[in-house]
Amino acid sequence: MRVKRAKKIAIDSNEAFVNIESIRVAQLEQERQLALAKSKDLAGEARKTANEVKNMSIADMTFEFSIFEQFS
Repeated sequence: MRVKRAKKIAIDSNEAFVNIESIRVAQLEQERQLALAKSKDLAGEARKTANEVKNMSIADMTFEFSIFEQFS
C-alpha cells in the first residue's frame, strides 16, 4: 500500500505581495541572504576539506560491520 503524497499548494504571489511593505521586506531578506552567501570563503572551505580527506587513512574512511552482531 502506497502512502498518499500531500498535495502541493501553490503560493499565490498576488496574495503574498499585496502591499509594498511585504515586497520590501522580501527584497531585504533576499539581499541579506545573498550577502551571507557571498561572504563565505568557498575556496578556503574546499581546500580545508580536501586536506582533511587527504590526511585520512583508508581505515578512517571505512566502517566494518558484521551481520552476526546483535544490537542492544
